[in-house]
Amino acid sequence: MLASLLFGMGLPTVVCYVLLASTVAPSMVDLGISPLAAHLFIFYYGMLCMVTPPVSFAAYAGAAIASADPMKTGWAAWTFSLAGFLLPYMFVYNESLLLMGTVMEIILASITSMLGVICLGAAIIGYLLRATAVIDRLLLFAAAFLLIKPGLVTDLGGIACIVVALVIQLKKKSRAAVRLATVSRGE
Repeated sequence: MLASLLFGMGLPTVVCYVLLASTVAPSMVDLGISPLAAHLFIFYYGMLCMVTPPVSFAAYAGAAIASADPMKTGWAAWTFSLAGFLLPYMFVYNESLLLMGTVMEIILASITSMLGVICLGAAIIGYLLRATAVIDRLLLFAAAFLLIKPGLVTDLGGIACIVVALVIQLKKKSRAAVRLATVSRGE
């Protein structure tokens, strides 16, 4: 990941991919990762350098168009793309996302991956059904990372974290509704 981000900084797409395909991908394939997953992994991280400071030239171009501060725009772009940093690991750990496997495996992998990315996004932004507390964020981060790796135990653990976070959110929401009703009646 780090090699792909560093080698890709400031390079055009084709040059970045050719460089990474000749330097990083062979070592990943030697580690037992399928060639398709390895090449998608390096390509994805090579392109994420466009929103990773300090070289995030895509964010800086957007900042120039919007007349905004380039560094603030770069960090904001990086924050918004954090959920994207999880996806290449999902390719490596779960080749069903690359449509390699049975139909059931592909459907299950797609559902758990979507849940994981939603949880990571909610944890980073700090909002699920309402603003999240520290415990909610920790549960959502745990769910996201448990849902990266396929398997019954990790998937059930991730779903359990999601359920607990949702229960906490719903209890807070119902308490707030009761307080609001009490205040509006003048009690």
